[in-house]
Amino acid sequence: MVTTSSAKPGGILDVARGPGYYFSAWRGVYILDFRDTPTREALDATVAGKRKIQALFPAGLYVFNIVDGQRPAPDSDVRNYAAKKQTEDNEGVLAHITIVRGDGFRPSTIRSLLTGLYLMSRAPFPRKVFAHLHDGTSWLGNLVSDDTFAGELLRVLHEVRSR
Repeated sequence: MVTTSSAKPGGILDVARGPGYYFSAWRGVYILDFRDTPTREALDATVAGKRKIQALFPAGLYVFNIVDGQRPAPDSDVRNYAAKKQTEDNEGVLAHITIVRGDGFRPSTIRSLLTGLYLMSRAPFPRKVFAHLHDGTSWLGNLVSDDTFAGELLRVLHEVRSR
């Protein structure tokens, strides 16, 4: 169920919450906050949530995916399921940002692998991998050509992460 957490226009919309994830939306940005290792349930929730949000933003969505690079990787079944879900869920995506949070070898390796996969898969929209929220919001702000967008989105992301 999509609910509004703010009565103001442009407020954060609660989209889905479950064990290890919280999904929301703000001004055409679909925010996927994976707080634990992704599961099939969470992946199904991403697609179902996107369909709900896409109805509210028919011009398209910017997908902002946040994962913790220190969490255990999903098993091969979930990874294969994720690849399938990702290919069936490209419609209406204007850009895709992935933040792999964390320092050190593991998060850095994940960022490198994702960057390589994204380069080889040739999605119909721009996508990029970052280590920090502010880098992703800056990139997206430049993409949408809005001077205040990046700062507002960063504030929203910090609020979402605290929920």
